[in-house]
Amino acid sequence: MNSPTPSSRFLARLGTAGAIAGLAWCAVTPAVAESPVDSGGQRVVDHSGRLSSNDIAQAQAATDGTELYAVYVNSFDGLDRTRWCVETAQRSRLDTRAVLLVVATDDRDFDLCAGSAVELGSSERHQIADAARGELSDNKWSGATVAAARELKALETSRGDGGTRGGGDSDSESGGHSFVLIGALGLLVIAGAGAYIALRKNRRAHRAASSPAMQTATTAPATIDEATRVIVEVDDHVRQAREDLDFASAELGEAKVGPFEQALRDAETHRDKAWQLLRDAQQTGNGAQRDRFLRTAIDEANAAGAVITRQSQAFAQARKIQERAGDDLAAAERLIMDARRSQEMMSEELQRLHHDFPHTSFTSLDDNPDQADRLLTSAEHTLASGKQAWAAGDRDAAIAQLTLTQRAITQADNQIRQVMEARATLGDVNKALLREISALGSDLDDAARLAKDSEAVRPLVAEAHEAIATANAAREGQGDPLAAMERMIDANAALDEVLDPLREAEATTAKAQGAVRSRMGQVERRVSEAEAYISAHRGAVGAVARERANHAHKLLDQARDLVATDPKTAEQTLHEADALASQAQAIAEQDVARGRDDDFGADSFSWDSHHGRGGTGIDVGSLILGGLLFGGGGGHSSSWGGQTGGFGGGSFGGGGGFSGGFSGGFGGGRF
Repeated sequence: MNSPTPSSRFLARLGTAGAIAGLAWCAVTPAVAESPVDSGGQRVVDHSGRLSSNDIAQAQAATDGTELYAVYVNSFDGLDRTRWCVETAQRSRLDTRAVLLVVATDDRDFDLCAGSAVELGSSERHQIADAARGELSDNKWSGATVAAARELKALETSRGDGGTRGGGDSDSESGGHSFVLIGALGLLVIAGAGAYIALRKNRRAHRAASSPAMQTATTAPATIDEATRVIVEVDDHVRQAREDLDFASAELGEAKVGPFEQALRDAETHRDKAWQLLRDAQQTGNGAQRDRFLRTAIDEANAAGAVITRQSQAFAQARKIQERAGDDLAAAERLIMDARRSQEMMSEELQRLHHDFPHTSFTSLDDNPDQADRLLTSAEHTLASGKQAWAAGDRDAAIAQLTLTQRAITQADNQIRQVMEARATLGDVNKALLREISALGSDLDDAARLAKDSEAVRPLVAEAHEAIATANAAREGQGDPLAAMERMIDANAALDEVLDPLREAEATTAKAQGAVRSRMGQVERRVSEAEAYISAHRGAVGAVARERANHAHKLLDQARDLVATDPKTAEQTLHEADALASQAQAIAEQDVARGRDDDFGADSFSWDSHHGRGGTGIDVGSLILGGLLFGGGGGHSSSWGGQTGGFGGGSFGGGGGFSGGFSGGFGGGRF
């Protein structure tokens, strides 16, 4: 459950329907993405595009025998959820016995509101909202309406009356307020609300003095730079946690690290949301909206850090570092020796790659041997220090040095693996070329059959034949297979654009899905390579490259979801993801190149034009970033990590509820 926002805690504490409605009506309203709508008397209205015709029919059938209505949109953006619900009810001229469910699918927000004749108690309203929330949290959009209708019917049956009425609940509302009068009644409590807000500000200021993280999250206005710094720092910790977990998985087995894997995925989800909100803030021209995006981005980043911090003690216990640090030091020495042998093989393989693929660029891999050498040298130094500390009986120092050693080995192994797997990656491209040649040949057959005399198709056919010739040459080592793949895809897409109207819809969809899946493998590799490069050089890579890689990853996920239902949009989404991944790789390499001009050090940190950081991007600086999962030794003093308590305890855990209901509250909110 999400932590309560200041506004939601305020509403819950105030506890009066008039104050709730007053705040909803008096909120400053920026330009909204989707205004309240007129349902036109329809029981279920979908403006979000998330419900199929069958979903709508199922939801409408569920509302039979009730006065429940439902409206789905993409966003309530800029408007309080309760006010949006009330205004939609007004515009739709719903009866005073009606209950309205409104859902913003992209915002993952919802609410319910009721007319003046609806007498549902507070617990009954929350019961209905909880039923809807349970479906929404699983993305079962129409299921929310079905569940809410089911609860309404159950409540009516239990009371034996025929209307949507409550009663018997000590905190139920009298039902004396209509949709129209709620806002006016709210004006009566504005003075009291203002006094309460002043009290909240004083209390919040006191808490902020002892909690820097809370101060970051609540003071106004938030800035792009501030949010970027927080997200980049959290991104470092999430990436470090991934490396720590990979190392521990090999050491302990996947079964033992399973819970930590899930926790890390949760942290990555929060981190991804933070990047998305930062992008939204950079794109909006509305100042209030930008500030809201930035505040939420910081909250999401903090939530990611909180997940990792909560797991650190349990993870350290699972690994029992204190008990077997001596054995681990010996094991690390063997791993370094193995990595040194692999390093020699990597250098030889890189030379062979340049020889075997003369037209293929390996710029992103050329410095891997040097990077791996420096990492392994660093590991050898920290290992020696760890062994000395262990012999002297200083277990804490030994563990700290062991942690640095293990991280250096992990990063060196990543450098080596990128080179050793490059040939297989190119082999995958060659296999994909075969699939593209076959697909393009099918297009040529269709062109000969369906558009033999078309002047528009003739140049496309000629280009397709040339693309096939280029692909065959590349497969024989006489060209660039990656460039050939791009040309094949473009030729295929050009012919598809002309031939698609002439094909049967089902055959077109099946073929388009195959083309997207063929392209998807290439884009997946490109996104993976960009992410791996950023992780390996995160000490030098700034926010721009990270954001592009993150955005590319999200678009790749969207394409996977779309391939079965909308392959054309999936193809466009993949194209954008591919471009963003390439940009992320290029920008990251530029950041690393700039960082080489700086001295090699552990703690260099300077914000550049990309909101990034100076330094070489590996070394001890990269190694000590984070240090959360393995415990001490990181030397990090973040305001929200480790021992400061910025993430721990009640500030971020539990509670919160889902306030914001109308006339006493159904308990709508985020899901």
